[in-house]
Amino acid sequence: MLFMRINPVLFSKFLIIVLTVGLLLFVNLTSEYALTSIIRIGAIILTIFATLKLNQAQSRGKNLSFVAMVLACYLFLISLDSRSLLTDYNAFSFILTILPEPELVSLAYKVFVPFLIVILAFEIITAETQSDSTIQKIPAILRFLLLGVSIATPFLIFLSFGFGVPLTGVLATSGLITAIIGLALQSNLSNIVSGMFLTLERPFKSGDWISVDGEDIGQVKTISWRTTRLVSLENTEISIPNDKLAHSSVVNLSSNDENFSKGGYIIYDKLSVHPRHDPKYIIELIKDGLAGSQPADGRIFFGYTNAWLGGSSENGLDFWIAYDCTNRWYQYSQRSVVMLAINHVFTKSGVTMTAGNLLQNMKSDANLKVIEDFSQNESNYRSLYTANNNIYLESQVVELWFKRVPLFESLTARDFKVLARSSIKRDFKPDEIIIKQGDEGQSMFVVMEGVVGVEVVNGKKKKMQVATLSIGDVFGEMSLLTGAKRTASVRAIRPVVVYEITKPIFAKIFKSNKKAIDGLTGILVERQKQLDEISETHEEEGNKANNAFNILKKAIVDFFKF
Repeated sequence: MLFMRINPVLFSKFLIIVLTVGLLLFVNLTSEYALTSIIRIGAIILTIFATLKLNQAQSRGKNLSFVAMVLACYLFLISLDSRSLLTDYNAFSFILTILPEPELVSLAYKVFVPFLIVILAFEIITAETQSDSTIQKIPAILRFLLLGVSIATPFLIFLSFGFGVPLTGVLATSGLITAIIGLALQSNLSNIVSGMFLTLERPFKSGDWISVDGEDIGQVKTISWRTTRLVSLENTEISIPNDKLAHSSVVNLSSNDENFSKGGYIIYDKLSVHPRHDPKYIIELIKDGLAGSQPADGRIFFGYTNAWLGGSSENGLDFWIAYDCTNRWYQYSQRSVVMLAINHVFTKSGVTMTAGNLLQNMKSDANLKVIEDFSQNESNYRSLYTANNNIYLESQVVELWFKRVPLFESLTARDFKVLARSSIKRDFKPDEIIIKQGDEGQSMFVVMEGVVGVEVVNGKKKKMQVATLSIGDVFGEMSLLTGAKRTASVRAIRPVVVYEITKPIFAKIFKSNKKAIDGLTGILVERQKQLDEISETHEEEGNKANNAFNILKKAIVDFFKF
């Protein structure tokens, strides 16, 4: 249909300008009406200017301000009495003499312009919806009805007041037809009206995660004028009628308070341990695990984490943990990352998560011995009357902290005793620098408690955190064994306790255990190869590895002056 192909905005702008220009017929040039005529001309010019400035390509707010300006000018112009200006002194009196009913020009302006303004406002408000490919366009039939009513209504009013045409029959017939159509399309019209309000209010947008009445959790895919479609975590599509959304409690899970957490929404989980544990130390272990975990959603660290004692139950002492997530598709991976990090800290501390009576009645798997940590054996603990740090970690036999380090696989039991007897235990507060990039270094560190961040300064002098290290991890080994400068800075994220191993300690070990040099060199080569991300073929890798081994071994021997 030709009518449906007409651009409503251009059509409305054209009619508004034509009808407004028609008011120039009532400009009176006599001195008695000079001021009124000047104001009238100014309002007419302002109306034409604001109408021409309307453009669907610009922002909605800017367009609505011009629509408001046109409406204000309209209200002002209709407040002026046009009849008193119909004299021989009008600027265009010769035209007024030709028109059979000059007041019809003013009537047409009064009747048609407000409906044209409504059409403009409707088109501007829905312009963003039309341009968004994820939100379905307004149905053509609905647009036809709205525009048809907005044009037919003022036309009938104009006929009634301008020519005395009776509208009783027309109104009665149209009312009956409207009632029949309304009853037939009641549910659909309800969905369409609800869809209009959803589009206007925008409680959620495409891409947001929402929950409807505590159920139907999904990501908004499209918003049509009848239904809203979601994609669930199971990758299934959910279609919800807009009328149901309008009468339901909708929670926008993607609308988060950045003052509380910059990372997004918060996930809460509960875990339990044996009721005889000291809650104070358990909370510190949980916080170490949270600080040392790497978010699954691609960030370097979490924006919000917390832990607290929730009381006790049949499972033992209950603890709640909280952490943020930026993408709900990753929430299960995020939970896995956090639980693995906490379990790592618990394992190194000899703490086991409980599962109530299930744990007591279940027979242990035979292969659990393979993954059993030193901390699971009671004989590996010392009795402490006082502890400066976390008692679960500090009470473990010191040698065990070095036996856990893969770098020390080639050392003997005698070597571990030397490390335990000679290493220095050091404490660091949060944000305190342990080693600094570029400094000379002749020691390495084993993390006994807490979490540290590894930071590097790139070529643009920008500092970046590239990794986190937790209980049992080591750093500074290359400086200790080769005398190389520190390649990164290490900063305490949580209260940290480390064992520092200095050059004289390893010099003593190397003198009594020559094979330790080859063992340490091989492990260092593998670690360095991973860092450098060697991309050559397998044969080239083998040759490069042999060369790297010889070069690194020579550097160690020269540094320790064997």
